[in-house]
Amino acid sequence: MDKYYKYTWSEESYASFVSDLKLLADENYKNFQSNLVPNIDNILGIRIPILRSIGKDISKGNWKDYFKVCQDNYYEVTMLQGLVLNNVKADLEEIIEYMDKFIGKINNWATCDSFCCGMKIVKKNREFFYPYIQTLLSSEKEFLIRTGLVLLLAHYIIDEYIDKIFAISNAVKHENYYVKMANAWLIASCFAKYREKTMNFLENNCLDDWTHNKSIQKIIESKTTTAEEKIILKELKK
Repeated sequence: MDKYYKYTWSEESYASFVSDLKLLADENYKNFQSNLVPNIDNILGIRIPILRSIGKDISKGNWKDYFKVCQDNYYEVTMLQGLVLNNVKADLEEIIEYMDKFIGKINNWATCDSFCCGMKIVKKNREFFYPYIQTLLSSEKEFLIRTGLVLLLAHYIIDEYIDKIFAISNAVKHENYYVKMANAWLIASCFAKYREKTMNFLENNCLDDWTHNKSIQKIIESKTTTAEEKIILKELKK
């Protein structure tokens, strides 16, 4: 698993690489993953920790050449592109260029979320990446919006951005399930760190009823939510 940083990437070596990946497939995991990620019919069945390890290894080598030849014929090989980007060392503007190309390929929640949560470079450079996240949120495409929301969730729930997050959440009007679920997940994550602020937001917001109630449900399901808080939250349901 530690050889991919040595690759000289070409169409031939990439084809050999994909053949190696197929040997890592697990039929039981494929069935499990297929249930979690509906409407995706090209899953091999490779566990995420294995993909993360491979992605990190590729990032240490000729990763730009890898991106010249990589394809999207399997769920895992598309996800792997995001996992490589999680670890590359490059100029921030260049990273955004590669992010932009990759994010446009995202067509499911799992690829989106694994990529977003692994982008530690965003956490280290919040101010730089924030305008880019805003461009994602201004899109009409469901997974571009979800990517923006999950990047906020993973890297921006801090004092400097918490009020901006609530304003963004209020402004999300997309009707797609995966956007609304990400928005609810974002608010529930805010509650974990900013209980009073989030409670105030839930008392007065512009969320659609489904997202509002799903946010409350996810907070109530958390083991850190107290019995007293649960009582108050249930009363806030629409």
